[in-house]
Amino acid sequence: MALVPFPGNTGAARYTPPDDDADDRDLEHDGAGGKMSFLEHLDELRKRLIGCAYSLLFGCAVAFIFVGRIQEFILQPL
Repeated sequence: MALVPFPGNTGAARYTPPDDDADDRDLEHDGAGGKMSFLEHLDELRKRLIGCAYSLLFGCAVAFIFVGRIQEFILQPL
């Protein structure tokens, strides 16, 4: 869910400039032609940051379950 409406999501036709440069054809592009607007980049960043936060929370929950074993393992050489 985007917080800001993107130009491509309104149903209006998007302007795509002609691809006259042959070098651009050699590059790997995603399905959208490899060109994203600034807001699309922000939306992608938001999705990735949320995924990282969920992964961090999951890892902390798992570590909390095993906190006794982890503490014993770390303090064993002492």
